[in-house]
Amino acid sequence: AVSISNSKKVNIMNCTFESNTAEYGGALFIHSSSPQDLIFVERCIFTNNVATKTEANDDLFGGSAILLYGAVGVIRKCKFSKNEIKIVDIHESANSLILPLEKSSFKVTECTFSIDKKSKFSIFFLGGNRKTTLELENCVFNGDLSNNAYFIDGKLNDKKLNKLIIKDCWFPCKLNKALNPKSKFDLIESNNKSKDL
Repeated sequence: AVSISNSKKVNIMNCTFESNTAEYGGALFIHSSSPQDLIFVERCIFTNNVATKTEANDDLFGGSAILLYGAVGVIRKCKFSKNEIKIVDIHESANSLILPLEKSSFKVTECTFSIDKKSKFSIFFLGGNRKTTLELENCVFNGDLSNNAYFIDGKLNDKKLNKLIIKDCWFPCKLNKALNPKSKFDLIESNNKSKDL
């Protein structure tokens, strides 16, 4: 539906993305090669979007709702149903202009995620070889997970560098079932709730 590359500021608000299809970033693909580029997605609805490419050598696949390549991003007050977010630390890209010593920061706040049996995750994070933080705050996750599916998944190079903060979120299962244990996140969590408690 929408593809944006190397814009100094991306601000997408009050949009509805439904039943879009692309090889990757089914509804929204954002690529930023500078840590000064600010990315905001706010008060949007993503439903039944599809990314047809499920694997590739360059990580340009997946992200049926959003595929975000960048260093700084905020997703706020959005609703996701039957599609997922994929966030890639741009340092993993061969075209990155970011120095290895700099750090990335992504925040997903006040969002709702409804997963279906066909989905393997709601959020997937691909971390790099530098300090990276993904913060989830005041989010609600719904739906029944299929086998080998998780609400939060990732592929990370170093547990000491890639930090996941989850606070004030709700899950329909215990957190250890919602998060893929193989993702190697350095997890900080507080005040989360689940139906199983």
